Amino acid sequence: MKVSVFFLLIISSIALDAQPTQIGLVCDVWPPFTNKPGETAVATEIVKTALNKNSIAVKERVLDFEMVMKGLESGAFQSSPALWYTEERMEYLIYSKPILHNQLILVGRKGSDVSAKAISELAGKKVGLVEGYAYGESVDLAVGVQFVKDKNDQANLMALLEKKVDYILVDGLLVAYLRSYQSKDAEKHLEIGNSPLIAKSLHFAVQKSIEGSEKLMVEFDKTIAEMQKDGTYHRILKLNWIQVDVDGDGTLEMIPGANAGREMQNAYSINGQNSDNSRIYYSGKYYNWEELPEDVRRTGINRRDVQDATFLSFEF
Repeated sequence: MKVSVFFLLIISSIALDAQPTQIGLVCDVWPPFTNKPGETAVATEIVKTALNKNSIAVKERVLDFEMVMKGLESGAFQSSPALWYTEERMEYLIYSKPILHNQLILVGRKGSDVSAKAISELAGKKVGLVEGYAYGESVDLAVGVQFVKDKNDQANLMALLEKKVDYILVDGLLVAYLRSYQSKDAEKHLEIGNSPLIAKSLHFAVQKSIEGSEKLMVEFDKTIAEMQKDGTYHRILKLNWIQVDVDGDGTLEMIPGANAGREMQNAYSINGQNSDNSRIYYSGKYYNWEELPEDVRRTGINRRDVQDATFLSFEF
């Protein structure tokens, strides 16, 4: 009897330590977060990298969003790289901590007032949106705002510059690219808001029915935290500076990548909020700018690393 009990304890321990060695990852086309194979898909790449670091192989599939959610709910699909949190989905999914935040920034023509803090403050204005993009209730229930939808951000930018709309809503990641790689064009033609009008956390989500899913998610969250500090996020996002709450005190730190340079003011916030804190976390230590190693301070954007980065044309 004692042997049997001991045997059962061993089996239980093995079961608790088990996690999948391969997982199916399903998503829709939602650039730049998810996309068709070969296209920019930063959320998918972040999740795949973290899973691979934990010795989990990934099999990808791209489908219509409605099919993605039906498959996850029924258990036909195992996981998805970039989902918003809802209580309803918690019934059948385990969510990671946020891997990114979907941040929508107000952008207008040069000289425009972009101080609005909410969509409701844009009553009487024409605002450009992207077709098929899920903006949420702030947009769906807005009163007095005329929304004009076009096929992509490039088309929306042209509509803005041609004065067909008063403003456009642009994701914070694309804004970061404009500020980092096209600062002259952006400063010449655009006014960009300082805070997102809408910010929603993006999560990796796994079907609860998968054996070892809880252990998988614990390890995943740990790996993501390290990736945000070790330069992996910078490489995937193609940015030199990001903002992350490294020590969990609620204040964001500045984290430089391999080609950081002096563009700290353009740091992209992973947490969906911006911070004026200038404390820098680099290679396991905290610095101010003057204390940062010289080789980090003097470098800048490596253009060879950003050839396929998403950015916009200002020719019209």
